[in-house]
Amino acid sequence: MTSLKSFCGVSDSLQHDPISVWAYLKPILMQIRSEYPEVDTLHFYSDGPSSQYKQKMNFYLFSIEVFDHGFKQASWNFHAAGHGKGIPDGIGASVKRSADLKSETWSRYCNVTDLCKQIWEANSSVNVYLIKEKDILDIESKVRSSNLKTIPEP
Repeated sequence: MTSLKSFCGVSDSLQHDPISVWAYLKPILMQIRSEYPEVDTLHFYSDGPSSQYKQKMNFYLFSIEVFDHGFKQASWNFHAAGHGKGIPDGIGASVKRSADLKSETWSRYCNVTDLCKQIWEANSSVNVYLIKEKDILDIESKVRSSNLKTIPEP
């Protein structure tokens, strides 16, 4: 029987582009590889904002990252925006609620590291990952050396 897992990345970075998306995905891919070495195919389901997913950097990173982590196949399914809230929204809401409950007892503002620690200590069912600026820069270095070109419209 397959167990369901929820994941949430937390960071001080305000970057919301494909580079950061893959920095957030990296620890999840590593955990899947570690816990389920027999898994060789990934299926991504997401909404479809062109700023994050439907653009050349994401397609480039998609074409290398899944294979760099040892997966043999992958697909990415884009869903139309505005078609209701899904599981990712519920996971984010759960993490935010945990943070809100903890912050009521804190006498000062917490940072992102403190937030992750508090959620881990609360034994949340959500696997929370701290994404550092270096994690994002590591992915960015792959894109910088790729010389990607935009495909012109017909």
